[in-house]
Amino acid sequence: TQRTAAQQQARLRIARGGAQVEIDGLLDSGNLLWEPISGLPVVVVPAKALGELLPLGCNPAALETMPQGFRLVHMVTMGGGKTLMCFHPSAMHLQAGRKWQPVSAMVAVTEMAPAEGNLALVPTSLL
Repeated sequence: TQRTAAQQQARLRIARGGAQVEIDGLLDSGNLLWEPISGLPVVVVPAKALGELLPLGCNPAALETMPQGFRLVHMVTMGGGKTLMCFHPSAMHLQAGRKWQPVSAMVAVTEMAPAEGNLALVPTSLL
């Protein structure tokens, strides 16, 4: 079955350290990434979209800048593998239709954005 464009899009509200951002995302059935310590699914988000949720000096392209409390997760794609820093947000909500629902997931930070812009790659397991 084909999905409509509306079914492929998602909106996330992510909170960390008293700050909150809302990010558009794409539901990605190919995102099977999970964080091995918590066992939680992982939403991949471009650093630019996270804004003030990331501590000053945090550079996702340089793992040595990883903030305290963050973890590493290894992502494998068709283009190869990449290690990303990730964190557990204090709260995350996914907009399903008109309703916001709480979800539990880790957030992996990437320096790259998909061709469509600063969109999160949201695993469909969060639906």
